[in-house]
Amino acid sequence: MIDQSRRFGTLYKVIGSRLYRSDNCAYPSRCASVEELLLNIVRDLPDLEFVLNVRDWPQIHFLSGLSGPVFSYSSTDNFLDIMCPAWSFWTSAGPLLQQYPRGLGRWDHMRRFIADRARRMPWQKKISIGFFRGSRSSKERDNLVLLTKRAPHLVDAQYTQSKNSPVKEMSLAEHCKFKYLFNFRGISASFRLRHILLCKSLVLHVGQEWQEFFYSSLKPWIHYVPVGSNASEEDLEGLILYLRQHDDLAEEIAERGFQFVWQQLRMKDILCYWRQLLQEYAKLLSYNVEMELKFHEVLPRTAIQLYYGKI
Repeated sequence: MIDQSRRFGTLYKVIGSRLYRSDNCAYPSRCASVEELLLNIVRDLPDLEFVLNVRDWPQIHFLSGLSGPVFSYSSTDNFLDIMCPAWSFWTSAGPLLQQYPRGLGRWDHMRRFIADRARRMPWQKKISIGFFRGSRSSKERDNLVLLTKRAPHLVDAQYTQSKNSPVKEMSLAEHCKFKYLFNFRGISASFRLRHILLCKSLVLHVGQEWQEFFYSSLKPWIHYVPVGSNASEEDLEGLILYLRQHDDLAEEIAERGFQFVWQQLRMKDILCYWRQLLQEYAKLLSYNVEMELKFHEVLPRTAIQLYYGKI
């Protein structure tokens, strides 16, 4: 049994190829999004139960004395959570395309939308500066913002939430206008990495601590350029100047980053990952999964109602 883990998230059960869940969910819209995705594969799953953490940060620290299991969207080497695809790959209701940052939109629609924008903005037409927009959710972003003030011909990095003249948010598709896109962690993993890789712009990925389930398949200087989380203004300036001087290399890396997401992170790949993850996980359960009181069956309509907070 996983009684020790259930306080860290929402408990799901698959019994007889049907999906059930407990009443509690910290973010109902996120539960609804994952549920819509799981309903596509539930007939391929054996009986099982698992705890899904719908918060952005992991729950089972290796020093906690707990072993889980808990499924989480992101993690670090200090946590024992099992990584799974984030809720943002699927939205069960609302607009198909993003209104960033208030909603990313369903991944199969988003990937086509951003890739189409990238095709309209070939490498030669992109603006040759580093670009970033976001809130100040980690201090690692400060040096790039400071560099903007000193070298605006190299960088345009500004905060959208700040006491000092915040700028307007910009959609992820609009990021494709720039050659060099910085990806910073936030409170946890950024969750925007797969989107900006689709821009066919060169992604400068800052820090290696926070991970999503697919990050280990991305290779530095093959799919992206790694940047240290403690990079100084001078380090960042020198890196952008280097990339400007090696434009062919930058374009090649940008193209490989795009091809990875386009060819290996399709919606059917996300479903396949979930399916294999849960099938392998179920093999480790040494007991029969039983129904409990106050559990309800998850149906497509139920998930949409959850999105709107009606249940």
